[in-house]
Amino acid sequence: MSFVIQGFKGSAAQRTDYRAPSKRHSWRWYFNQWVRDNYTTKAREGTVAKTSDRTRELTLQVAFLLLNTLRDELGFKIERPWALDGRHFEAWARWLNECVAGGRLAPATAASYATVARHMARWSKRERCLPAFNEALLPISTGRSLAAQHDKSWEGAGAKTPGLIAKVAQREPWVAMALLAQDAFGLRRREAVQLKPARDFFLDDVPHTHAPHLYVRDGAKGGRQRIVPLTEAWQIEAARALIAFVQQRQESLIGFDGRRLDWCALGPPALTVNQAVARYRSVLEAAGITQADAGVTGHGLRAGFVCRSLEQLGITPPIRAKALGQGDEDLAGDAAGEGASETAATPTTSRGWAMQDRPRLLEVSESVGHSRLGVLGAYAGAPTKRDRVTAATRLARAGLLLPADSEHAKKENEARVAFYLLAPREFMRKFAAELREREGLAGMGRGRSPATGVSTRVQTPADTKSTDRS
Repeated sequence: MSFVIQGFKGSAAQRTDYRAPSKRHSWRWYFNQWVRDNYTTKAREGTVAKTSDRTRELTLQVAFLLLNTLRDELGFKIERPWALDGRHFEAWARWLNECVAGGRLAPATAASYATVARHMARWSKRERCLPAFNEALLPISTGRSLAAQHDKSWEGAGAKTPGLIAKVAQREPWVAMALLAQDAFGLRRREAVQLKPARDFFLDDVPHTHAPHLYVRDGAKGGRQRIVPLTEAWQIEAARALIAFVQQRQESLIGFDGRRLDWCALGPPALTVNQAVARYRSVLEAAGITQADAGVTGHGLRAGFVCRSLEQLGITPPIRAKALGQGDEDLAGDAAGEGASETAATPTTSRGWAMQDRPRLLEVSESVGHSRLGVLGAYAGAPTKRDRVTAATRLARAGLLLPADSEHAKKENEARVAFYLLAPREFMRKFAAELREREGLAGMGRGRSPATGVSTRVQTPADTKSTDRS
């Protein structure tokens, strides 16, 4: 078996030649082989999986960017992987700090570069260099929030979805249908282009489930296929419109007899997948559907799908709640490592209500091709720690939190605070009777507590103006 790596061709037996001292190859060849041989698997949450070819290529690009920087900008003419030491990693950390401070790199990009640098330390058996590297790398240089900082959906930006789709249809009808698929079913761009409506939609006589759904197969990120339930009548209408569009287009082709309709994708048959994706992007740019022109992108339709799915569950998307500002915690308190306070007045939330209602939230996450609750925050936002402490204080003053004298009481308080933040109206309906019984009031929001004199009215997120936290 032969292979080609940056112009070098050789046998499989030569794959490990880079470990032996030799002047035969350039430094690029040695590092190329080194990265490819080491980054073959990845471990996450106790499982080990094979690294995809795309991930390996992207890692290789970042590794060579760091190595070129080390050689050209920082003055370290390193030739072999085993020559890496603490000086090089500390130089990388200082360089990342300078790039972020000077605006050359975003913190999220710097964090990904730092991850590759840590991989290189482990591959070269230089784990002892990591403490110094982490200490030299300023937290502000890699601090990032996965939660959405503003509403990315078309509704949140005030864009009129039907009008924009009609505008695109005048230029390229199939691109307009791809946008319809993204809006109705939360598809990614590539998934919409590769969608085969006649094959992937199950609308009538569905076996086992007896419920209409979409089976996303081609173009799924990471090859993760999924099922998207069709719970609304307009979604079924959209599915039928997509099937009819593909059928009409194929019938217009000479010699088409309809027998292979199940294998007809939404993208034009004359284009490859990459060409169709490029055409999709250029049509949206020509129609002014960009972040710079309209304040929205095609991917924003997925954010709208997630927000609508949460609202159907009675959950107010934090990004749409006026009192919830910028945050870096996972949706529904999914971030680990936080617990309740020792006092009932200022507990913080961890997994409380998210664990209690995990199945419903996981269904939303899986419907857009993810398996973690925290990913929902990237589309729908997340409460900040200050929001949660403020909510806990309000509930404590209203007498709706239990004395934190046991683990059970702490977990219950966590659940109530998270419940209040994500579904305030439903929370009010559930606990109004408890408050009236406890305080002897006719309803919430009237009078003061006989014992403390504190107002028993609990403010909802809509009652409080949003504050800017930068």
